[in-house]
Amino acid sequence: MLIFGVSRQTHDGHAVAIDCPACGARGVSAAPQHFREKLLLLGLIPLFPVNSVFLRCGACGRSMAVDARDLDEFYRIPPADLPARMRPYVSGVGRFFVVAALALFWFPFLAPVLAVVGLLLTRHHRGWRRAATVALVLSLLVLGAVVALFLLVPDRRASA
Repeated sequence: MLIFGVSRQTHDGHAVAIDCPACGARGVSAAPQHFREKLLLLGLIPLFPVNSVFLRCGACGRSMAVDARDLDEFYRIPPADLPARMRPYVSGVGRFFVVAALALFWFPFLAPVLAVVGLLLTRHHRGWRRAATVALVLSLLVLGAVVALFLLVPDRRASA
C-alpha cells in the first residue's frame, strides 16, 4: 500500500540571461520553471504544498532554486540581485523525507523506507545526500538490532 505520494505541477517561463554560480558562465540563457509539489497521504490526501522556482543553466544544465514564490515574483527580481538569491535546487518533498527519516530513525521498518526515498529525491545535493545517508545508516542499525533481538532471544512459549 502506498503511504506517501507526490503530485507535481510544472509551469515554464521565458528564458533570461544569468551568470551561473555553478559553472561560472556569464550571460548564459537560463530557463525558469515554477514547481508546485504536493505531498499526498495514501496517494490521495494532500498534506502540504511546496512552491519552488528554479533556473536551469543553458551551459551546464545545473538547476538552481531562486528565492521566489512564483514566476511573477521571479521576474520582479532585479538582475543584479539574482545571483544572491540562487542556491542548488533540492526537492521540498525530498527534504521532508530526509528530516522525517532522521526524526524517526528508531522505527525499524518505516525509517529505512523514508531514508531511501529521501536519498533518491535529494541525491544531487551533497548536504542533503549526506543527511539522507546518515538517516539510512542509523535506521538500518536499528533494524539490524531488532532483527538480532528476535533471532537471539529464545521463544519462551516453545520451551514450556
